[in-house]
Amino acid sequence: MQYNAVVSAMEEITPDIRLFKIKLASGVKLPYKAGQFAILGLPADPSNLGGEWIRRAYSIASAPRETDVAGEVEFYIVKVENGQLTSRLFNTNAGDKIFMGEKVAGFMNLDRLPDDHNVLFICTGTGIAPFVSMMREYKEKLLNGKRKVGFLHGSRQTYELGYRDYLEALAVANPDFKYFPIVSRAKNEPAGAWSGYEGHAQSLIVNGEVDKVLGIEIKPADASIFLCGNPRMVDDTVAILTEKGFTPNTMQSPGNLYFDKH
Repeated sequence: MQYNAVVSAMEEITPDIRLFKIKLASGVKLPYKAGQFAILGLPADPSNLGGEWIRRAYSIASAPRETDVAGEVEFYIVKVENGQLTSRLFNTNAGDKIFMGEKVAGFMNLDRLPDDHNVLFICTGTGIAPFVSMMREYKEKLLNGKRKVGFLHGSRQTYELGYRDYLEALAVANPDFKYFPIVSRAKNEPAGAWSGYEGHAQSLIVNGEVDKVLGIEIKPADASIFLCGNPRMVDDTVAILTEKGFTPNTMQSPGNLYFDKH
């Protein structure tokens, strides 16, 4: 392996969450679909490029049409405690070299989405990345006047609600789009700092809040649901939704419940 890309920009969201923009050094645009992920990597020993490389998969947050313009691919990454790669990534600066796989993967996308299906995105933490990519790439397809779109994002604290400004603006401009930010550790917020939803993302399905705010019933006959983030959240939500009649989407069998775990 060898370096084939460069960190073109890096922004600190919180001490443990950063937004990276990376582009291939060759200037070739990375081909991908909204919702897919790519491999990033660095050598275990920077002085020995012929040795072991540490590689991990990260969902892409940018939209393909944005990448076509700038050549930059955006990643929204959380620092993993004792993580071999993220501890190194968080010490990189704009201009530093990195490896980015030139082949992407993942089949959680909108290819099978019916034009009239209501859509619900449910995510936690940096699991928001693929759904931001989808909203950026397919805003016109998703907000086509034929459906309602709900976007649930769960985090521990308000400062971890990534892309909040973008999603709030989208909700203001589009009455068929509703944003549901929810915080699980609201008691740790300064007094009066948070008056929104508290708890876990899946609770808003169980208590009927999503149906109430969207003004419709989210049901298998005319809805598709996408999940990404904490494995426990995904498992719990899959169990809740399969009891309601939703079926997992797989390569072999189309369904209306799409999920990925981070």
